[in-house]
Amino acid sequence: MAVIEALSYKESLITHIGERLIERAGTNTDLSGYAVIFPGKRPDIYLVNYLSDRLKSSFFPPHIFTITEFMDYAANNNVREIELLDAVYELFNIAKGIDRLVEGHTLKSFEDFVFWGIEIFKVIEEFDTELVEDNNVKSINLPDMPEGIGKLLSRFSSIRNEFHSRLDRMHLTTRGLNYYRAAANIKDKALDEFEHIYFAGLIALTKAESEVIKTLLKNERASFFTQIESVDDTVTTLKQSLDSELNINGPLNNEPPRIALYEASDTHEEVEFVYSILKDSDSGLTKTAIVLPDAGTLLSLLSNVMDYFPYNYNVTMGYPLKRTPFYTLIDGIFNAQGSRRDDKDYYAKDYLRVLKHPYIKGMHEQIINAIVQQLERYIIDNGKVFLKLEDIENEKLYNYAIDGLKHTEERSISTDTIKSRIKEMHGLFFKPFEPDRLAVRDFADALDNVIRSILKNSHAIQYKFSPSFIKGLMDIIEILRYSGFKEEQFEKQRIFTMFNSYVEMQTIPFNGIPLTGLQILGLLETRILNFDRVVLLDCNEGVIPSVSKYEPLLPFQVKKALKLPTYTEREHVFRYHFRRLIKSAKEVYLIYRKAEDAEKSRFIEEIIWEEEKQKNKLVVFKNDNKDELIGRIRFVKKQFKTEIKDQSKAKIKKDRIIMDVVDGIMAQGLSPSAIDTYMNCPARFYYKYVLGLKEPEELGEDIEAKNIGSFIHGVLKDFYEKFKHGMFTYNDASEEELAGLIDGSFNKAFNGEDNGEYFLLKAIIKKILSDFIKKDFNKKPYILELETKKYADFPINGSDIKLKGFIDRIDKRADEIFIVDYKTGSKIPIPGITKLLEINKPLTDRTTMKGLIKSFQLPVYLYMYKSSAASVNYDRLNASLYMVKENKEHVLFTKGNKEHIMKNILIPSLQNIIMEILSQDIPFEKDNTDKAFCSHCQFASMCGSVL
Repeated sequence: MAVIEALSYKESLITHIGERLIERAGTNTDLSGYAVIFPGKRPDIYLVNYLSDRLKSSFFPPHIFTITEFMDYAANNNVREIELLDAVYELFNIAKGIDRLVEGHTLKSFEDFVFWGIEIFKVIEEFDTELVEDNNVKSINLPDMPEGIGKLLSRFSSIRNEFHSRLDRMHLTTRGLNYYRAAANIKDKALDEFEHIYFAGLIALTKAESEVIKTLLKNERASFFTQIESVDDTVTTLKQSLDSELNINGPLNNEPPRIALYEASDTHEEVEFVYSILKDSDSGLTKTAIVLPDAGTLLSLLSNVMDYFPYNYNVTMGYPLKRTPFYTLIDGIFNAQGSRRDDKDYYAKDYLRVLKHPYIKGMHEQIINAIVQQLERYIIDNGKVFLKLEDIENEKLYNYAIDGLKHTEERSISTDTIKSRIKEMHGLFFKPFEPDRLAVRDFADALDNVIRSILKNSHAIQYKFSPSFIKGLMDIIEILRYSGFKEEQFEKQRIFTMFNSYVEMQTIPFNGIPLTGLQILGLLETRILNFDRVVLLDCNEGVIPSVSKYEPLLPFQVKKALKLPTYTEREHVFRYHFRRLIKSAKEVYLIYRKAEDAEKSRFIEEIIWEEEKQKNKLVVFKNDNKDELIGRIRFVKKQFKTEIKDQSKAKIKKDRIIMDVVDGIMAQGLSPSAIDTYMNCPARFYYKYVLGLKEPEELGEDIEAKNIGSFIHGVLKDFYEKFKHGMFTYNDASEEELAGLIDGSFNKAFNGEDNGEYFLLKAIIKKILSDFIKKDFNKKPYILELETKKYADFPINGSDIKLKGFIDRIDKRADEIFIVDYKTGSKIPIPGITKLLEINKPLTDRTTMKGLIKSFQLPVYLYMYKSSAASVNYDRLNASLYMVKENKEHVLFTKGNKEHIMKNILIPSLQNIIMEILSQDIPFEKDNTDKAFCSHCQFASMCGSVL
C-alpha cells in the first residue's frame, strides 16, 4: 500500500524535500528529471534557494508546479482556458429558452442570465474537479429538495456535456475540465519524463487530484509528504482519498509557541499593534511574517507601519481589485448614475464625489482641482441638491468661477479653460454612462477612456502599486471589449452589476521575489512555509474562517448526496492552515477587533480552551487594560502610545513668523472654539488658525448637518426676537407662527426643494422645535439678549490678550443670569465640575484638561459676561448647553462654590493653556489619541493621523 509521509508542523517541508532530491540525485547536479508539486507558487523560490545553498554550485533545478499547473500538465490539453464571462455566454446559448431553468424563470436575454450563468459555471467546475458522473446527478431524489433545484439537476448533464463539446470545438478548456481529463488520462499517461515526482504540503484533495496522485503512488512514481498535528478527521480523509497508510516521521508533540492576543477597537489600532510588536525587533526581521487573512488591510499596513521602518519587506498576496482607488472612481461613476432623478437630474453629492476623486482632482496639473472647488461653492451657494449637466455648463457658473479664482494661485485660468475642462469631465465621467441601455463594447470603451484619461492627465501612475491596479482593470475591460457577447445590450444598472460582480472575484497579485527581510502574505500563501515569528491580523469570526454557507444552486443536502465537500469540510481545511501556521512558529501575535459587529475567531477560542485544559483552570481576562499572562498566552487589552508617525509631520516648531501670526490672533480675539481646537489637537489649531486653511464646505450625506444647525439657530432667533427683554408666551398661535417661520426659512435656505427628503426633514424640525420651545416656556425665562457678540481682555503674564465669542442667548432665571448655548449635535462638551473640585487646583497639562474640562466655551462665556458687568459675581452666573434634538439642558454648575471654581480652577487653567499656545518653546504637535476626532479632521492627511 502507498505511504503518506507525515512531518510535524515544526519541521520544514522545504528542507525535507530538498534533502530527498539531493539524496536521490547523488553527485549529479542536474535535478531537471524530478518534479515537485506544491499547493501554491511561493514555496518554489524557497526550494530553489535551499538547493542553491546546499549544493554551492550551479545546478539544473527540478520542475516545480503548483497542483493546478500539474493537473493542467497531466491533462495534456495544450489549449488556453476560456474567460469566465465568455464561458457564461456559451452556457447562455446552450440554455437559452429552456423553460423555468432556475428559480422558476425563463431566461431569454443574456443580461437576465449572467448571475445564474456564473453559478451554473461554478457547479460544472466543481462537478468536473470532483469527478461527478451524470448518472449520480440524475438519480438524486431528496424529499426536501427545492423543486427548482430538482428541475435544474435533471437538465444539468445535457448542459454540462454540450458545454464540454463547445469548448472542444473552440479549442478551449477550463480548470475543471483539465482536472477531469487529467484523472481520465493518468492510467495511460505514465509521466515517465520524470524520474520521480514529489507532492508536498497538500492536505485537502479534490477527487481528480486524488485519482492522479493515488495512481502515481501505487506505480511508485511519486512520494507524498504533508504536515500534521494529530491523526484527526482531516488526516483520516486524506488517507482514505489516497488509499494510503500514514508514516509519521518523528514526534508530533512539539513545544507550543508563545502566543499574545491583542484586542483592538478598529483597523487603525490593529496596525498600531503591529508597529509596537515590530519596532524593537532585530534589523531585517528575518523569519518574521505578517499574515493578512483580509487583504483589504494591506495598504493601511504598508502606509502606516512599513513605510516607517528601514527594513526590507516583501509582499506576496493578492489584493482585492475592488479596494483599489481606480475601482472606487468607477464605483463613484456608477453611483452617480444610480442616484439620478428621473434619469435627468444628478444628485449633487454623488456628482461631486466623482469630480473630487483624487485622480480627477489631480488632472491637468491640478487645474481640475481648482475648478471643482469653485464648482462645489457654486452648487452649495445655490442650494442645489439635484442638478442637470446643462445647469453646470453655463456662463453664470463660468463667471462665478473666474471671480472665485481671482485671489488664488490659479487666477490665470481662463473662462475658455474652465468651460472646456468641465465639458471634458462631463464627457468622460458622466455622459457615456447615461443611456438606458448600453452595448457591452460601448461600456468597455467608456471605461477605457476613463482609465486612459486619468493616466494621461494626472500623476496617478506614480503611486507604487498603480501599474498593478491599472493592469487588473484594463484586463477586465479588454475581456469585455473582445468578448463573444460584446454586442449584447444591457440595461445600464445591470451592466454595472455584472461588472461589479466580476471585479468582486478579482485580485491583484503581488508576487514577491526576495527571501530576506519581513514577509507580508495572505493565509494561503503561508502553506508549507515556516516562520519563527508570526503576526496575524483580522483574527475575527467571519474572516477566520472565511467560509460561506450559501450556495444558490447546490444546497447542503444535495452536496452531501453527491459526496461533494461542504462548508464543514472547507472550515476544517481553513482550521488546518491556521493551526499549521501558528504551531510551526516560536512567537505568535494574534490581533483581532472587538466591537458590536466583530468577535474574535472561534479558532482563537479553541487555543484558549486548550490552554485551559492544560492548566486545568478557566482563563478569565480582566478589563483593567493591563497585560495578563496565562500560561503561554499573553493578553493585551489596550494599546497605549505606539508613536506611528512621520517625525517631520508630527511637530511644527514656532519660529518668529508663526509667533507673529499667533500674536495677531490674540490681539484680534481668541474664540472658545479656537481654544478647544488647540486643547484637542495643537496641529489642527496650527492648520486652521495660524495658516488659515479652510475646512472645505461640502454637501453632506443628505443635507449637511452644519447647515441644519445654522438653520435651527436662525429660526430660534427669529422666534424669540419679539420676546426679548420680557417673558414669552406659547399657545396655538405661537405654534402656527413657528411653523410659518420654519416653512419660510426652509424655502429660503434650501431653494424651495420639495422632494421627500426635505419634506420629512422639515416635519422633523417642526416637531423638535415645537417640543423644545414648549419645554423652554415652562422655565419662564426672561430673555435679555439674543445672538450677542462679546469681547473681553484676558490677563496673561502681565499683559492682556483678547477673548471673543458669540452667545446664543442670555436669560434671567430667578436670581441667576443664564448663558445658553444651543447644540444641534449629540456631543456634550461640558466641564466635569465634580472631578475638578476633587483636584481643587488649576490644571497645567493639556491632555488632562481635554479629559476633565472638555471645553472652555461656557467658562469663557461666563468670564466675558462678567467682564462687561463688573458688579455681578460668579455666584449669580450660570451657563448651559441646550441639546435641541434631545430637548435636554445640561447645566454647568449644579452645586459648589461657583466663584471659587471659576477664579481658582477654570480661569487659571484657561491661562495655562493660552500660555502654552504663546510659548515659542512648545511646538504645535499632533494629538491622535482621539480617533473619532482625527477621522473627521480635514487636515488629517497633513500629519498622517488618519489611515
